[in-house]
Amino acid sequence: MDVSYRTRCSVVDSIPATASGFTLIEVLITLFITAVGLLSLAALQIQGLRATHSAVMRTHAVAFTTEMAERLRATALSVASSSCSVIPCPPPTLSAAEIEDWRARIAQALPAGTGSVETAVTATDVNVDWNDHGTAQQLSLSLMP
Repeated sequence: MDVSYRTRCSVVDSIPATASGFTLIEVLITLFITAVGLLSLAALQIQGLRATHSAVMRTHAVAFTTEMAERLRATALSVASSSCSVIPCPPPTLSAAEIEDWRARIAQALPAGTGSVETAVTATDVNVDWNDHGTAQQLSLSLMP
């Protein structure tokens, strides 16, 4: 028992008097810098998630706009090939049920999503509006006859 006590004391006694560890201030500063870095990484992650969500919503809007434009083009081709005696041909129109179905799918997929098709003699405009994190967004496509 006496030998182990001397061994432990000799190890402690062999540490030079000038050797020292970290002070409490150094540890606190290190913890503060690490915490600031981790909070910055969390903020960057949140910003990345928001950007990804915005990109997904814009992709949906582009898909809805393109879908309606293709429907209008297909309708215009069928009208032009069947009987179009007036030059220029009248702008294509879809049934109210098709447009309402399209609007319902927009409202389901996009926050505060709405869609509209505005037909004029010179062009047909397809619009999709939605809310992106409190900011109103709009995607518009004009189709020329």
